[in-house]
Amino acid sequence: MFPRLALFSVSFLWGISFVFTKGYFHVLNPIVFTAYSFLMSGFFFLSIVLFRGKKFSFRLREGVLLGILLFFMEASQNIGLSKTTAANTAFITALGVLLIPFLEWVLYRHKIKLVTFAALAVAFWGMHLLTGGIQNFNEGDMWIAVAAIGCLFYMVYSEHFEKEKKSDMAVLCSQQFLAVGFISL
Repeated sequence: MFPRLALFSVSFLWGISFVFTKGYFHVLNPIVFTAYSFLMSGFFFLSIVLFRGKKFSFRLREGVLLGILLFFMEASQNIGLSKTTAANTAFITALGVLLIPFLEWVLYRHKIKLVTFAALAVAFWGMHLLTGGIQNFNEGDMWIAVAAIGCLFYMVYSEHFEKEKKSDMAVLCSQQFLAVGFISL
């Protein structure tokens, strides 16, 4: 019961965060917002890394590569969100996430099970019911589509790097978040 409640809570907070984030764009440029939020997060994780005595430079190349992918995802999403609705943003981003099994099939030849197709169909329908689907596709939605593709590659490669060498998540988070923050500046 608890894992389902936790998953629902995280999904709910993720979806509603678009409404609040959109409000920040009346005060801050989307890229400046990206820089501030990722620099704060990156320095937070860096303090954890240093406190635990870990090496910040461990697998730095992978952390920076993930940071670059994350930058394109976040910058595109924030620019798009400033020009479209929160509902369109949530729907298009979730659609990108639903394409993960297909990208894994293309890159790594992971088989897609029938139950996965059923889960994807249910998730797609659920997102459509929650957001109303795409309404009035515009320039902002195009930016969100770019972000969804970036999200797709980011998730697949981050999982690949994590399985490859069992890195420390705090180190990897600090590397990629700081990369996003400095690129955004």
